[in-house]
Amino acid sequence: MKIALVNPITRSQVGGKIPRIISNREAMIVQTARAIADLGHEVIVYASATYRPEQSDEGVSISYLPDFLPRIFPPAKIPWLQGLASELVHGGFDVVLASETLQPATLACVRAKSRRPFRLVIWQEMGHYQKPFLTLAARLYYRTLARWVFARADLFIPRCLRAAIFLLCNGLQPAKLGPIIPHGVAGEIFHPGPRPPQNPGYLLCVGNLMERKGVDVLIRAFAQVAPNFPGLRLILKGAGPLEPAWRSLASRRGMNGRVVFDTQRSNHREIAELYRGALFAVLPSPTDLLPFAPLEAMACGRPVIISDGIYFCDELSDGVGGLVFPRGNVDALAAAMRSLLESPARRESLARQAAERGQIFHNRRVVAALVQELGREG
Repeated sequence: MKIALVNPITRSQVGGKIPRIISNREAMIVQTARAIADLGHEVIVYASATYRPEQSDEGVSISYLPDFLPRIFPPAKIPWLQGLASELVHGGFDVVLASETLQPATLACVRAKSRRPFRLVIWQEMGHYQKPFLTLAARLYYRTLARWVFARADLFIPRCLRAAIFLLCNGLQPAKLGPIIPHGVAGEIFHPGPRPPQNPGYLLCVGNLMERKGVDVLIRAFAQVAPNFPGLRLILKGAGPLEPAWRSLASRRGMNGRVVFDTQRSNHREIAELYRGALFAVLPSPTDLLPFAPLEAMACGRPVIISDGIYFCDELSDGVGGLVFPRGNVDALAAAMRSLLESPARRESLARQAAERGQIFHNRRVVAALVQELGREG
């Protein structure tokens, strides 16, 4: 098959800004494209020129298209790829895989399909209306233009349960809803390794230091449990605008030297080593889509504790491989952390479960399932 992957945004914002992009090689959509190509298919990725990296080492064909009216369609949120429809019409594609229903690029895909037939599949992560100021616009979109997308696209593949429910609640016909297929992680990098030393050890949180990651809740919870576990550290892996404020919070809680801010840029192999060395990983975001951190941690065989504001909490509600706590609840998070710290046997049991469950997130397994759906008839 000749497949187009339409994924305008390759990196998340940090502190409200698009970060410097040295390479896109480790970007999820690029890894997905390479894995599809390894199966013998011809693949082209379409992304916004705003995300063009300094190094061209993607290992797959990528077309960085210019942004149309970037002041109206900001590249960090809803980029409009100039010339995309024409590329798809004349590209001879059998299948086009677009990310998200609410994207100008997806409308361009539908427009192209009306001019030249191809199979159009939407890989949906979003499971809520964007907030705060875009909520009204998003609701209007799903009551108008999204109905056109629902009618013209051939299949919608949700990346999690919450995305599936969201699509159905907004009028998608159940017959067009495919199986849940999450985005994947590099299984050759994120995999189980030697168990960490039991004491003192460290806990790990990977994510940007910004408000929506809820790291302040984690610091407060860690300050509650740390006195009972001498030498235990909390490593915060990431950078962002709230680093000074959260350093101050850690200091006020008496956690200097025990809360470690690791703000250095690291590659995936280095981050995987951090996961494997942790007792468990924590992701306290009050609200988040389907972040890579819990998937990567489980793929490395580490248990996770996440908030119920993260989409993945629905899949983790059975308690296999990790725990879920009410978002923003410091005491509940502290109790969850304490339960794993006080019981190495329970922690190791969850670690084994995480390693087994984490296999479903391996990129090649995800891509095999994805390609099967892309090539399915009818």
